[in-house]
Amino acid sequence: MHRTQQQQQQQQPAHHRPYDVLSPAPASRTFWNHYETGLLVRLWLELEAQFVANKRNAGVWAHLAQRLTEQSARHRTVRECRIKWKNMWAKHRDLVNALHMSHDAKLREFPYFEDFLAIRQRSSLHLPHQSSAQHQ
Repeated sequence: MHRTQQQQQQQQPAHHRPYDVLSPAPASRTFWNHYETGLLVRLWLELEAQFVANKRNAGVWAHLAQRLTEQSARHRTVRECRIKWKNMWAKHRDLVNALHMSHDAKLREFPYFEDFLAIRQRSSLHLPHQSSAQHQ
Protein backbone atom coordinates (compact mmCIF):
# COMPACT_ATOMS: atom_id res chain seq x y z
CA MET A 1 0.00 0.00 0.00
CA HIS A 2 1.28 3.45 -0.79
CA ARG A 3 2.05 5.83 2.02
CA THR A 4 -0.66 8.32 0.93
CA GLN A 5 -3.35 5.63 1.05
CA GLN A 6 -2.29 4.67 4.58
CA GLN A 7 -2.43 8.31 5.67
CA GLN A 8 -5.93 8.73 4.20
CA GLN A 9 -7.23 5.64 5.97
CA GLN A 10 -5.80 6.83 9.29
CA GLN A 11 -7.44 10.25 8.90
CA GLN A 12 -10.97 8.87 8.38
CA PRO A 13 -12.91 8.16 11.58
CA ALA A 14 -14.12 4.58 11.97
CA HIS A 15 -17.77 5.47 12.66
CA HIS A 16 -18.47 8.62 10.70
CA ARG A 17 -22.10 9.77 10.58
CA PRO A 18 -22.09 12.86 8.40
CA TYR A 19 -25.79 13.68 8.78
CA ASP A 20 -26.29 13.41 12.54
CA VAL A 21 -23.66 12.42 15.07
CA LEU A 22 -26.19 11.75 17.84
CA SER A 23 -28.57 9.73 15.69
CA PRO A 24 -29.15 6.05 16.54
CA ALA A 25 -29.54 5.40 12.82
CA PRO A 26 -26.84 3.36 11.08
CA ALA A 27 -23.97 5.16 9.37
CA SER A 28 -25.06 4.08 5.91
CA ARG A 29 -28.38 5.25 4.58
CA THR A 30 -30.82 2.37 4.32
CA PHE A 31 -33.70 2.47 1.90
CA TRP A 32 -37.13 1.03 2.53
CA ASN A 33 -38.14 -1.77 0.18
CA HIS A 34 -41.72 -2.34 -0.94
CA TYR A 35 -42.31 -5.09 1.62
CA GLU A 36 -41.17 -2.92 4.55
CA THR A 37 -43.18 0.06 3.36
CA GLY A 38 -46.32 -2.03 2.96
CA LEU A 39 -45.72 -3.57 6.38
CA LEU A 40 -45.35 -0.11 7.93
CA VAL A 41 -48.70 0.96 6.46
CA ARG A 42 -50.41 -2.29 7.52
CA LEU A 43 -49.07 -2.09 11.08
CA TRP A 44 -50.02 1.59 11.38
CA LEU A 45 -53.54 0.74 10.25
CA GLU A 46 -53.71 -2.06 12.84
CA LEU A 47 -52.64 0.41 15.54
CA GLU A 48 -54.64 3.36 14.18
CA ALA A 49 -57.05 3.48 17.13
CA GLN A 50 -54.09 3.77 19.53
CA PHE A 51 -52.47 6.49 17.43
CA VAL A 52 -55.73 8.45 17.36
CA ALA A 53 -56.44 7.95 21.09
CA ASN A 54 -52.97 8.95 22.28
CA LYS A 55 -51.72 12.43 21.54
CA ARG A 56 -48.34 11.45 22.95
CA ASN A 57 -47.83 8.26 21.02
CA ALA A 58 -44.12 7.45 21.42
CA GLY A 59 -45.04 4.13 23.01
CA VAL A 60 -47.26 3.22 20.08
CA TRP A 61 -44.44 4.06 17.65
CA ALA A 62 -42.06 1.90 19.73
CA HIS A 63 -44.51 -1.01 19.53
CA LEU A 64 -44.88 -0.52 15.77
CA ALA A 65 -41.09 -0.39 15.25
CA GLN A 66 -40.65 -3.57 17.30
CA ARG A 67 -43.30 -5.45 15.30
CA LEU A 68 -41.86 -4.15 12.02
CA THR A 69 -38.41 -5.41 13.03
CA GLU A 70 -39.83 -8.80 14.04
CA GLN A 71 -41.66 -9.22 10.72
CA SER A 72 -38.99 -7.92 8.36
CA ALA A 73 -35.36 -8.76 7.82
CA ARG A 74 -34.15 -5.32 8.93
CA HIS A 75 -34.08 -3.48 12.24
CA ARG A 76 -35.98 -0.20 12.08
CA THR A 77 -35.86 2.40 14.84
CA VAL A 78 -38.79 4.49 16.02
CA ARG A 79 -37.09 7.49 14.42
CA GLU A 80 -36.82 5.74 11.03
CA CYS A 81 -40.48 4.68 11.15
CA ARG A 82 -41.70 8.16 12.05
CA ILE A 83 -39.59 9.80 9.35
CA LYS A 84 -40.80 7.33 6.73
CA TRP A 85 -44.43 7.88 7.80
CA LYS A 86 -44.00 11.66 7.70
CA ASN A 87 -42.43 11.46 4.23
CA MET A 88 -45.29 9.28 3.01
CA TRP A 89 -47.80 11.88 4.21
CA ALA A 90 -45.85 14.56 2.35
CA LYS A 91 -45.97 12.44 -0.82
CA HIS A 92 -49.71 11.94 -0.36
CA ARG A 93 -50.28 15.68 0.19
CA ASP A 94 -48.30 16.53 -2.95
CA LEU A 95 -50.39 14.09 -5.00
CA VAL A 96 -53.68 15.38 -3.58
CA ASN A 97 -52.62 18.84 -4.72
CA ALA A 98 -51.52 17.59 -8.16
CA LEU A 99 -54.71 18.45 -9.98
CA HIS A 100 -53.20 17.64 -13.39
CA MET A 101 -52.81 13.94 -12.48
CA SER A 102 -55.50 11.31 -12.83
CA HIS A 103 -56.41 9.08 -9.91
CA ASP A 104 -54.79 6.10 -11.66
CA ALA A 105 -51.57 8.07 -12.16
CA LYS A 106 -51.55 8.95 -8.46
CA LEU A 107 -51.94 5.26 -7.57
CA ARG A 108 -49.05 4.36 -9.85
CA GLU A 109 -46.92 7.06 -8.27
CA PHE A 110 -47.89 6.15 -4.68
CA PRO A 111 -49.52 2.72 -4.18
CA TYR A 112 -50.79 3.70 -0.71
CA PHE A 113 -52.65 6.76 -1.96
CA GLU A 114 -56.12 5.34 -1.18
CA ASP A 115 -55.02 4.09 2.25
CA PHE A 116 -53.91 7.60 3.13
CA LEU A 117 -57.11 9.10 1.74
CA ALA A 118 -59.11 6.78 4.00
CA ILE A 119 -56.96 7.65 7.03
CA ARG A 120 -57.43 11.34 6.29
CA GLN A 121 -61.20 10.94 6.00
CA ARG A 122 -61.41 8.98 9.26
CA SER A 123 -59.21 11.48 11.11
CA SER A 124 -61.42 14.36 9.96
CA LEU A 125 -64.32 12.65 11.75
CA HIS A 126 -62.36 12.84 15.04
CA LEU A 127 -61.66 16.58 14.82
CA PRO A 128 -63.80 18.84 17.01
CA HIS A 129 -66.31 20.69 14.89
CA GLN A 130 -66.55 24.44 15.28
CA SER A 131 -70.02 25.90 15.23
CA SER A 132 -70.74 29.01 13.21
CA ALA A 133 -71.53 30.82 16.48
CA GLN A 134 -67.89 30.51 17.56
CA HIS A 135 -66.76 32.40 14.47
CA GLN A 136 -69.04 35.39 15.05
